[in-house]
Amino acid sequence: MKLLRLHLQGFKSFKDKTTIHFDDGITGIVGPNGCGKSNIVDALFWVMGEQSAKHLRGTKMKDLIFAGSSKYTPATFAEVTLVLENDTGKHIHIGNQVSKPSEIALTRKLYRNGETEYRINNIPARLKDIQEVFMDTGAGAKSYSIIAQGEINRLVQAKPVERRVMIEEVAGITKFKMRKRESLKKIEQTTSNLNRLNDLQSEIYKQLKALERQAEKAEKAKRLRSRVKHHELIVKSHKEFDFLTNYVNANNKLQSNAEEVEKASLAKDQLELTLEDERIKKVDLTEKIDLMQGEFNELSKELAASEERLKHLVSTCEDKEKHISEREAENTEIQKDIEERTNKLNELEQKLADLKEQNLNEIDFSEQEERVEFLKEELQTKEETLKDLQNSLEVDKEEFKEIDQTVFRNNSKLEEYSSQLEDIGSEIEEIETTNANASDELIKLRTDSSVATEKWSELKETHAKTKAELEQARQELKAKDKEQRELSRETIQLESKLNSLKELNKTGEGIRKGAVEFLNDDESNRFEILGNIIECEPEYAKALEVLFEDSFDALIASSSDHDKVTNWAGAHADKSLDFLSTQTSFDKCSPETVERLRIQGCTDVVAIEDILKINNAEFKESLSQFFNGFYIVKDLSAELATKVASALNIKGLVSQDGNVYVVKTLNGSKLSVRSENDSTMGVVQRNNLINEMTGEFEAKTSDLNTLEDAINVLTTQVEELSAQEAEQAQALNEAYTQHISLKSSLDSKEASNKTVSSRFDILTNRKNEISKLKLELLENEEDILNQKDDLEQKIEAATDQYEMLKSECEEIRSTYETERSELLDAQASAKTFHVQIDNFQSQISDANDQIKRYQDKLTSNTELLERYANEIEAAKAGMSALEESNATQAEALSDRENVLNLVKDELSSLLLGMQDREKEVKELTSKINTLEKNNVELNMKVEQIVIDEDLLVRDCFDRYKVDLRDILMKHLEYSLANLEGLTELSAMYEMEGEEGVIKLEAEEYKFDKKFPAALKESKEKYKRYRSELNRLGEINWQAIEDYDRQKLRYDFLREQEQELKKSIEDLETAIAHIDEKSKKRFKEAYDEVNIRFTKVFPIIFGGGEARLEITGDVDSDECGIDIIAKPPGKKMQSINLMSGGEKAMTAVSLIFSIFLVKPSPFCLLDEVDAPLDDANVGRFNELLREMSSESQFILITHNKKTMELNDMLYGVTMQEPGVSKAISVQLH
Repeated sequence: MKLLRLHLQGFKSFKDKTTIHFDDGITGIVGPNGCGKSNIVDALFWVMGEQSAKHLRGTKMKDLIFAGSSKYTPATFAEVTLVLENDTGKHIHIGNQVSKPSEIALTRKLYRNGETEYRINNIPARLKDIQEVFMDTGAGAKSYSIIAQGEINRLVQAKPVERRVMIEEVAGITKFKMRKRESLKKIEQTTSNLNRLNDLQSEIYKQLKALERQAEKAEKAKRLRSRVKHHELIVKSHKEFDFLTNYVNANNKLQSNAEEVEKASLAKDQLELTLEDERIKKVDLTEKIDLMQGEFNELSKELAASEERLKHLVSTCEDKEKHISEREAENTEIQKDIEERTNKLNELEQKLADLKEQNLNEIDFSEQEERVEFLKEELQTKEETLKDLQNSLEVDKEEFKEIDQTVFRNNSKLEEYSSQLEDIGSEIEEIETTNANASDELIKLRTDSSVATEKWSELKETHAKTKAELEQARQELKAKDKEQRELSRETIQLESKLNSLKELNKTGEGIRKGAVEFLNDDESNRFEILGNIIECEPEYAKALEVLFEDSFDALIASSSDHDKVTNWAGAHADKSLDFLSTQTSFDKCSPETVERLRIQGCTDVVAIEDILKINNAEFKESLSQFFNGFYIVKDLSAELATKVASALNIKGLVSQDGNVYVVKTLNGSKLSVRSENDSTMGVVQRNNLINEMTGEFEAKTSDLNTLEDAINVLTTQVEELSAQEAEQAQALNEAYTQHISLKSSLDSKEASNKTVSSRFDILTNRKNEISKLKLELLENEEDILNQKDDLEQKIEAATDQYEMLKSECEEIRSTYETERSELLDAQASAKTFHVQIDNFQSQISDANDQIKRYQDKLTSNTELLERYANEIEAAKAGMSALEESNATQAEALSDRENVLNLVKDELSSLLLGMQDREKEVKELTSKINTLEKNNVELNMKVEQIVIDEDLLVRDCFDRYKVDLRDILMKHLEYSLANLEGLTELSAMYEMEGEEGVIKLEAEEYKFDKKFPAALKESKEKYKRYRSELNRLGEINWQAIEDYDRQKLRYDFLREQEQELKKSIEDLETAIAHIDEKSKKRFKEAYDEVNIRFTKVFPIIFGGGEARLEITGDVDSDECGIDIIAKPPGKKMQSINLMSGGEKAMTAVSLIFSIFLVKPSPFCLLDEVDAPLDDANVGRFNELLREMSSESQFILITHNKKTMELNDMLYGVTMQEPGVSKAISVQLH
């Protein structure tokens, strides 16, 4: 694969399109410095895929575009095309296609906006496709076949790891390494996909677990429903059993209680008459006893007071005698104390006199005290001076210690700074070498990340909106369900009441039995009950029913039917029946009657014919005449009613509340006044209520149907939104996973670039700072050492002075302590004499005071004894008089008490008899009250049983279609008479449908009477199952199906996970195979190149020896190639110590050795011969000519000998400033 031509346009200094042709052999490129020769090398690097602007001698890729000159404007793009001859038949990849063209044209184009285009044979391609063209050929942007200007020594000075790349090119394992990197990248991507799959799998697993719980919950709910029904029917059937038995028993109990109340009332009345006589006698005896008791109490009080006075005198005498004994004993003790104190006083006075005889002269201590004070002051002065000197010495020693430590720290820092500078320099060099421009990948990542983020945001917004709509729909559905249940309950209750009222109408409640039986026997349907065809406003219904109480249950029909009614009545003489004919003529009243009634004092007068509505047109006219003359007023008293009836020609008048009414009869007027508490409901009121409740029932039924439609719509909406939300959640999860993955890659890439750049800046700044600090330390080191010497001499002088002064202080302190001790001993002896005299005088004074106090106390006690004796004598005289008086009063009081006890015994006997009778009355009253209370409770219980039993039976029928009353009636063998009073249930079997009323049939249920323990167990199970069912909350019946669907998806993802893991294992196996094969090829190539190198080196140098060595472990990425070279006449040395020419020759030897092992299709050498002398240039040219038969060589040189070697020569010049042009010359 040889070079054919190179096209340049807008690349660096090549403004215009320039073509350079390459023939077999050697092509030379010459020209003056700065004319653009090396730009051709840069163009080759660039078109082969070089990504580092620094390697192309620029700072950024835009520097490669022609920047303009004084004459020409800057170009808008740079384009280079390299045309290769595919003589080896190499297959190349162009995008997704693989071809084997005869020529391969590689094109790279860069625009000023940073956009880059790659093309192969004018077809858009990837950078990777271009790099693969040169892979394992020995040619390429970073191969050994292109040596740029000044980089010949790079092969020698490169790190061992970098030289290894050249051997890998020779071994042909570059493609393997690239495949390994791709495999590792695929493993990374597969691992990332596996992680995303695991995240998705985890999310689905969570959903699956939730659905599994919901599905289990739904299955459990089904089982619980069945169990609840079973045990609920057991519990409620027994409850119905209790209702029916309690209802029958309560009615029986009511009847027996009424009989017992009557008997107890008679016995109670007889006892109360006897008690009344006894109460009168009790009052007389009580008054007599009160009078006698008052006299007795007065005498008792007087006797008690006298005895209390006597008792007080006795107690007083005893107390006084006790006090006299105590005072006499106390006087005896005081006399003894006075004698003891007098003796002690005499002894103290004698001792004081003896002590005063020992008269000691006063001693003068002033001179001795002055001497001691002088020594003290002198000692303090010396010690202060010594302390100051010691402090100064300690400060100097501390300063010396700090200086010594400073010197040590500075030396340590200098060593540390030198080591840091060396490490920083190495790291900066490494960063500069390894930092690559990854702009294309970064731009792609940013674009992909932006698209993924935007997609995720849109899906997130859509999902949130759908979720909100779903939640709103669920709340609306929940509210509608609650409203439906409430409305359904109200409708059922209303229907029950309405059916009860209709049943009352149907059975003829409030209508005479004869009319009801007649209508039942009649099949013509031409008869009506008057009350059933009349309607009015509710506020007038009560008044109408009161006024027409005897007429509203009358039959009404045409006159032709009169005989039929008469005949039936004759055949049923025992039945009461009234009849109104349409031909009957009725009297009419004047229209002015209303005004006359107002004049008489009636307010809010209303004519009854004006407020009535007659529902049968056949009877309307005749009935209007019938009701003519009847009036309703707001308020009506009995006097006013009587007055109006006699004064006016009216048929009847009634108050609006129905409590007072008057009607005209053949015999005069009939006045009636009713109780205000009469709340009996008549036919008209009942019909009004039925009409009102019917309208309300129809409205509620309509509302219920509307609610059901709305619930159906909302249910469908919730299901659709749930499915939509699930799909959106799945899409959102996938988008979020992609967004996080791309963002993580982008952040990692940007952080890596930022970290490298930041690290470079930090290292540079750190290097400058350390260099500055090191310089400052070196400048200050001499000053610190001088300061240390001066301070050391100062400390020695101060130490000598301190020791001398310390010795003087010790001598003065010894003298001071001796003289001070002698002074203190003398002063202590003089002070003891005065203290003893003061002590004796104080004791004598205390003894005199104590004797005086004892004598005063003795005088006081003597006076008190005399007074106590007088008081005792007076008390004994009073005691004798009181004892005689008390004896007389006690005798009189005893006589009175005997008489009083006789009267009390009589009263007590009477009260005992009364208590027995009152107890009997109380028991009878309690019994009557209890029975009446029981009756009230039983009535309430019966009423509650009727209500509860009706609700129970209807509830069970509505829910399970089981008629518990019918089942339990048969089981208990009750007749309808036993259960008379319970609500009618026939309407329960009817249901309104689209085609009319539908008859329902009850399901069979077998009642099995349970024992209490078994029933209790059923109740507990019912409560437990129902509680469990309620605790389950909302049941998602769709969860079972959803769980199966998600389970399939989860299993599919599990299979995908296994496939991805298998893929990773396959890639790891492939990598291991690549490593093994690469290692083998690398060792073989290394051995061949090393052999060639040992042979070529002596040829280039004219002697000497050289070899290659492997550094590190071959299996490690840190493995490298080291060069060991020994030019002729020199010892083996480091290659870095060679001259520039020797390094160049060594590098040329290595390149030619590689070419001998694996010739590259072409080789470009930019001024490689510059460091060589003429002799070495000759040997270089000979080897070059020898190898030109195998490869193309392009030489950029200034050497004339090398120019002579070329087959084709191109000259590059700048005829115009800043613009390069090339011309060619064929030399051979």
